[in-house]
Amino acid sequence: MTEFLPDDQELFASQLKDFVPPDSFDAHAHLYRPQDAISALPPAAENEQGFSGWNEYCENLELWMGSLRPSAGLFFAIPKPTLDRKPANQFILSELADQPGCRALLLVTPEDSPEEVEAQILAGKYSGFKVYHVYANRKDTLQAEPQEYIPEWVWELSNRYSLAIMLHMVRARAMADPINQSYIREHCLQYPDAKLILAHAARGFCGNHTTEGIASLRGIDNVFFDTSAICEPQPFEAILRE
Repeated sequence: MTEFLPDDQELFASQLKDFVPPDSFDAHAHLYRPQDAISALPPAAENEQGFSGWNEYCENLELWMGSLRPSAGLFFAIPKPTLDRKPANQFILSELADQPGCRALLLVTPEDSPEEVEAQILAGKYSGFKVYHVYANRKDTLQAEPQEYIPEWVWELSNRYSLAIMLHMVRARAMADPINQSYIREHCLQYPDAKLILAHAARGFCGNHTTEGIASLRGIDNVFFDTSAICEPQPFEAILRE
């Protein structure tokens, strides 16, 4: 069932409408089947059968953005340890099959076969990879180092085919963590044709972490940042200054 707060349209009209351009591109979004969902997701994002696909995405955004909703985006499955990834990844492709402006990322784990993954890439359907800490082989995955959940072959394939890697950093201090900093610098320099996207303004939920650590990436040309779920200006200002 589709819902929205009564003030959503007024907020968009008064604060955002003049700022949002037409035909924008959503740089970080998820589509999912009922069995792929996690408990934190709002039922309003789903249809009566529990699916949240391209049509539901458009309908929900149009309720408050109208014609200014994004016309395309970068979509991928929702990572969770129990996810049946093959059909979840396929669902993304099927939903975007008639949306040429959209792009899809392939959710991968260290347990995947690099040969099978490469075959999917060569089929021409994916623009890169989504990696996530829940697939690290440890209990406290929020403290995982990047190499624990990003297999080296992801970098090799990304470099070979000029693909993107979507990274939601973990560890307590995110971009301010020296381990994260060293890993990103070393791998971006080693694999210059790979394109690393640091999700959520380099996981800038605490803006001070991005502000403190962003200078460590100075001079790297193949690292990018998305704006997803960040509502404060501090991490964006820090990124733009660098």
